Amino acid sequence: MVTCAAVEGFRVEDAGGARVHRREGVGEWLRDGLADDFSGVPGDRRAPVAGRGGAHFAFESPEGRVLVRKVRRGGWLSFLGERLFSASRVFNEVRMLDAARKAGLSVPDLLGFSVRGTLIKRATVVYREIVGARTLLQDVKVGRSMISAAKAARDLHSAGILHGDLNARNILLHDGRAFLIDFDRARPCRDAGAHRRELARLFRSLAKELGTGFAPDARALLVDAYAGGPDPGLLEECERRLAGHGRWWRLLGRR
Repeated sequence: MVTCAAVEGFRVEDAGGARVHRREGVGEWLRDGLADDFSGVPGDRRAPVAGRGGAHFAFESPEGRVLVRKVRRGGWLSFLGERLFSASRVFNEVRMLDAARKAGLSVPDLLGFSVRGTLIKRATVVYREIVGARTLLQDVKVGRSMISAAKAARDLHSAGILHGDLNARNILLHDGRAFLIDFDRARPCRDAGAHRRELARLFRSLAKELGTGFAPDARALLVDAYAGGPDPGLLEECERRLAGHGRWWRLLGRR
């Protein structure tokens, strides 16, 4: 069970009605910003983050450019309020990012986070921005990007981690490297079947977002790069799972 206690390497402070967790060595600007939910950052200093939605913005901090993420509830419980969120997922992300980094994976540098509220909590997370990065969805037409993304997924699974929400928007490409982001649903997992299903989820997200743009050669490229060579069985499994979801999309009137 994930508990909302102190996390190794973070300093815990109460400020502005929030419990603030600041990575050791990061300046007090972060504590002050998390305390007031960055309301002191004027709109003209806030830059939207392409492909990441309104819950994210970036600005120039005293220690470089950072990205602020207002954690939102998704799925069918969103009617309760999109910013009402179980804090345990934020603590889970911190720990799983640390595990991924120790395994040598490329992941964001999380600087700090805040949690406020009682039974149902609100959370804000701050990362060092990967300046110039593009999502896989934005960069998918470049073949080497598909290969980098597939290898990042393979390395994640080889490290015994299941991402939990692996899709084309949660893989960033920068300078030939693929960064995996949004680890709040991640968990330790050595089940090869679960890993294959997660690859199929990534496969499905590309098909859903790109439609006919996710051509057969691109599909094979993704699977082969993940498998380390041709794997017709894995490709067939991804296609079969895609077809099953396709029936639901048609039923719901989606693409």
